[in-house]
Amino acid sequence: MVKYTAWNTISTNKSIEFVEDPVINMELYKHDFEDTYKEILETLTCELGYLDTTVEYYFELHPLRKNVLMFRNDEKKTDFYDIGIELNCVTPLKKIQEGTQNL
Repeated sequence: MVKYTAWNTISTNKSIEFVEDPVINMELYKHDFEDTYKEILETLTCELGYLDTTVEYYFELHPLRKNVLMFRNDEKKTDFYDIGIELNCVTPLKKIQEGTQNL
């Protein structure tokens, strides 16, 4: 049986130090990632029967650096960011690409 994880478990896990940012594709310190994506991370509560509320749905450990969480694939990265768009807590990527995020 697979064990699933809520974000609050990752938040207190000292062995995870970095998380891949879905926009810039670089690793951020976990606390910076949490500051930026707080509202999205609050949805990762590991609700029974809803796989998309688990950390494992979106992230996996980096194969070589066990202190880094990275997105499983581009689809999961997009799904994660789309939650932020629905919650109105991130700027849509199209606006960032067009440079109109501040308009």
